[in-house]
Amino acid sequence: FKTAQDRIPFAYLKTEEHEQTGREMLKKLFTIAYEKKDLRRLLFLLSRCCMFHEAYQEEALSWTEKANELSQWKNSGALELYAMLLQQCGRFYRAIEIQKKYIKLKGSKSTEEFDLDLVRLAILYLQAGEKEQGEKLFQELYDKSKNNFDNLLLMSYYCNQHNVNIQQAIDWVKRAIELSKEISTMEESESLYYRPGQIFNINAELLFKTGQVQEAIKSASKAAEIALIEDDRRQYQRNLEKYKAALK
Repeated sequence: FKTAQDRIPFAYLKTEEHEQTGREMLKKLFTIAYEKKDLRRLLFLLSRCCMFHEAYQEEALSWTEKANELSQWKNSGALELYAMLLQQCGRFYRAIEIQKKYIKLKGSKSTEEFDLDLVRLAILYLQAGEKEQGEKLFQELYDKSKNNFDNLLLMSYYCNQHNVNIQQAIDWVKRAIELSKEISTMEESESLYYRPGQIFNINAELLFKTGQVQEAIKSASKAAEIALIEDDRRQYQRNLEKYKAALK
C-alpha cells in the first residue's frame, strides 16, 4: 500500500463490525480517482482488491469496467485486472474474452516462446468447461517448456492454485524435479524461480489432492528437509503435519 489511508478500508472489510465502513471508504477512494480520470490510481486500488479482499470483488468489477472505459479498452493493465476479477467472480466466459483481448493488446510473443498469459487462458478454458481447448493449449505450452524448469514450475503452480488439470500438473512436476537436480548443483543458475524445496512442496500438494497421501508425505518431507528459507521450511512443515493427520 502507498499510504496508511489506503490500507484502512481493506482492514475494515475483514471485520464484520466495520465492513460497511470499509465499503464506503473504498467507494469514496474509487469515486475520487474516477472523477479525476486518474487511471493509474484506479488500477492501483483495483490491484489491491484483486490481492486482498474477496468481499469487494463485485464492486471492483464495476470499477474495472469504468477504468477500461476511461482508457477506451486500450490499457493492458486494466484489461488484465478485469480478466482476473472476472475469474475470481466465476465469470469464466467473459474472462476468456477479456484475456484474449489483453493478450492481443499487449502484443504476442514469438510462437516459439512461452507465455504465462496463455497459461492463464488455458486455465480459464478448463474452468469454463472448455476441456478440449484448455488441454490443447496446455499441450502446446508443455511442448515449448519440457526442458525449462521455470515454465514447468509456473504451469504446475497455477494449476494447483486454481485446482484444475491436477494429474497433468503432477506429470509436469515430475519433469521439473528431474531438471531441478541439475539446477541444484549449479553455482549460478539461469532459473528465476528455483527455490530449494518449492517444487517438492507443489508436488506434495498435487499428490494430496489426488488422494496419494503417502506420496505427498514423502514429497513434503523432502521439501522441508532441503528448504533454505525459514518461512518456506515452516510452511512445508505445516503442510507435512496436515498430510500426516489425514492418515489418522
